[in-house]
Amino acid sequence: MLAPEAASFDLELPAGNKPMSEARASFGSDLLEIEIVEMEKPAMAAGALNIETQIVPETSQFPALAVGVRDIGNNTYGYAASGYFGRGFYAVGGRAPIQFAAANYPLKNLAYTLGCGVCGIAGPFGSASADLPLRLRWTLEWDSRNLNESLALRLTNYASLQYERQASDNFFGLAVYTPVNVF
Repeated sequence: MLAPEAASFDLELPAGNKPMSEARASFGSDLLEIEIVEMEKPAMAAGALNIETQIVPETSQFPALAVGVRDIGNNTYGYAASGYFGRGFYAVGGRAPIQFAAANYPLKNLAYTLGCGVCGIAGPFGSASADLPLRLRWTLEWDSRNLNESLALRLTNYASLQYERQASDNFFGLAVYTPVNVF
């Protein structure tokens, strides 16, 4: 949420005994983001279309503010897969990566979001992410129901390998990015 890569595609496959896969495609700019998600497990599949728009840009004193709708078609209601629980509405604020003055800190490019949602997003949520040494990026997230985390190894400026833990499910994946704004 807020200031995504201009366009990205993520494919995540299960790690362990939970046979669920997930594919995500995100397109947008600082002003508008569209995300398409497809989740599959044996004899069940669900897809979601998410839209977020910025209503206040980030300044040196204040975070950016955005509103969004997750799963516009309400296709994940009752599916409870990958953190989706049907259509949800939310407001979120966040800061783009903050550069620390000294290069000696192990955490660099710290970014965060804080928000609140209703319906399929049941209350407050937030995340914090930072770059670690060795081209790693770590994210910790509360999605209004579960504590999730991910660790990404940036292979190039346009691709990374990822490990995600969503609630009790583990996923490995590949993300591909483009630096060009779509909108």
